[in-house]
Amino acid sequence: MAKTTSISSDETATVDQLLIQNASLKEQNRYLREQFELLRRHIFGHKSEKLPPGLMASSIDLFGAGPVPAKSTTVLIPAHSREIKAKPGHGRETLPDNLPCEETVLDVSEAEKVCPCCGKDRVLIGNDVREELDIVPPQFIKHRYLRPKYACRQCTECGVAQAEPVVSVIDKGIPTANHYHARNMGPL
Repeated sequence: MAKTTSISSDETATVDQLLIQNASLKEQNRYLREQFELLRRHIFGHKSEKLPPGLMASSIDLFGAGPVPAKSTTVLIPAHSREIKAKPGHGRETLPDNLPCEETVLDVSEAEKVCPCCGKDRVLIGNDVREELDIVPPQFIKHRYLRPKYACRQCTECGVAQAEPVVSVIDKGIPTANHYHARNMGPL
């Protein structure tokens, strides 16, 4: 035989209060977990002002205030020209154009101007230019060494022909031996 229990109105009111309190605590727990997640991402996440999409989708903000509606305002900024300046310390400065220049062409032999693969003449495709600073008492002279590069138009297997570069006192430096001796030991 089943036993029937009767619930009084006081007990139903208490159960209703407990259900309301339980729902309130669940909402408060969800809110606190969301706040904890926001703070955790802010402290340990990417150091950016952007938040992942959907993170702030709820109406509860980090400090309890509701979302602020976006204002639709347009700000006009007057046009201007921007001057791009070269960054200091990048690359070597070129030697001045007002210095007298002595140009030397270091060319390959006539035999090397012919392609060894197909026998046709190679075509000039460019120059490697190296400039050195030299002292000819009492003036500076710029020596420019041009090394023409030749390549075959018919085939690409044999590569490029070019004369060997001039040996320098300082590897990749611009002073010549005269300049080095004038500064360190006096004239040659």
